[in-house]
Amino acid sequence: MTTGVFWTSIDRFTTQFVQFVVGIVIARIVSPADFGILGILLVFVSLSEVFIDSGLGKALIQKNNPTQEDCSTVFYFNLLISVLLYGVLWITSPIIATFYKMTELVDLMHIISLILVLNSLINVPQAIFSIRLDFKSLAIANFVSAVFGGLVGILMAIKGFGVWALVWQTVIRTLVLSIVLTIQLKWFPSFIFSKASFKGLYDYGVNLFGSSLIASVLENLNAMVIGKLFNPKELGFYTRGLQFAGLPYLTITSIVYRVLFPALSSVKEDKVRLVQISKSVIRYLSFLTFPIFLWIIMIADPIVRVLLTEKWLPSVQIIQIICLARMITVIAGVSVQLLDAVGRSDLSLKQNILKAIIRIVLLVVAYKFGIVWIAIAELASTSIHFFINTYYPGKILNYGALSQIRDFMPILISAALSTMVGFLIMCLIGNLYLKIIFALIISVTTYVGFLYLFKQRDFFEIISLIKTHFSK
Repeated sequence: MTTGVFWTSIDRFTTQFVQFVVGIVIARIVSPADFGILGILLVFVSLSEVFIDSGLGKALIQKNNPTQEDCSTVFYFNLLISVLLYGVLWITSPIIATFYKMTELVDLMHIISLILVLNSLINVPQAIFSIRLDFKSLAIANFVSAVFGGLVGILMAIKGFGVWALVWQTVIRTLVLSIVLTIQLKWFPSFIFSKASFKGLYDYGVNLFGSSLIASVLENLNAMVIGKLFNPKELGFYTRGLQFAGLPYLTITSIVYRVLFPALSSVKEDKVRLVQISKSVIRYLSFLTFPIFLWIIMIADPIVRVLLTEKWLPSVQIIQIICLARMITVIAGVSVQLLDAVGRSDLSLKQNILKAIIRIVLLVVAYKFGIVWIAIAELASTSIHFFINTYYPGKILNYGALSQIRDFMPILISAALSTMVGFLIMCLIGNLYLKIIFALIISVTTYVGFLYLFKQRDFFEIISLIKTHFSK
């Protein structure tokens, strides 16, 4: 598991860094409205991708030792569904354009929907690499594709292509990823589609599919509402706020969850071991994520002014609110992985149905007041979701919400106190660059001090591991 975490960390940090830099460069060139248009397009693409995989990729991983017959069956199913959905989006693109009153969506949808077919080619290879715990190959493929896609996006933005730069960046990145993974794995499907194999995988994956579909609808619901009821510029501010907060969220969760699910699946019969792993993961996640998100909240205003320019200032509040929400989501996600690993995807589905109802109700209440209140509704629903996610782990494994809160509370207090100190220092400084630098230095220093003060054992374990590594 340690090797998997290492290479997944390399993967996420390098890939997310490239995408972050590319996003900053393009955001300084194109308009917020262009990002809003891309956000509308990605709503339909994201929803379609859930149907393509249908939970079968995770079913392959959960099975641990899928056969060539299993992998081939999933590959052909993914490919067939992707082609059908591409056709559906092609045909319905004029309806979508009319709904949002944007004629340009028709041509844009025809191109960006290509990533559906491309993604169907890489679902099985990604699952195979995950089963083998070969995250080094995935890291190389993701980095190369991010660089190629980023270069295309930046060059097109400089040439004045606007939203087309964002669209082609996404398509090229997915195309390169499919090519590199195919070359690395050297796996090709056999000419076979097994009904028995499909049924066995589908019986497990159908609940994951339902959960993923609900989660995807919820993730994209805000964009759908903002795109329709407001305007592309407002959606651009909202999606940019999501992306800023999403950088650490996606980096951390993709590192941990990609390795955590196979690791938990391998010990799914040992409840004691499952809880031990989950407790350790939650503590280490808290140790890393709480300060990062709180410090982003602290420096959100000056960092947006420096990196994105003042035209993006309306996204500052969105960044701050979504960071709080994602901080909770990171921890709550461990419980979801735990249920899926022990084969109780049916319980995850029940939870997601309840969470969907809560989020929709809060969104209906919030949308009349603007995008900031939509973000607040996201935070409120996420807070409630934490207790929903932890309900069944508490019942089945005696590791519920209160136990998890006890595990991360000292770290949360340390991170919050360090953020307050950093914010006070920032208020005394006028220069934007010095605000960011000194606030972060003071916050990091005081955070370490509070960890010493509270005698947080995970911190001392990490220090010990670092010392042992360098002593060798």
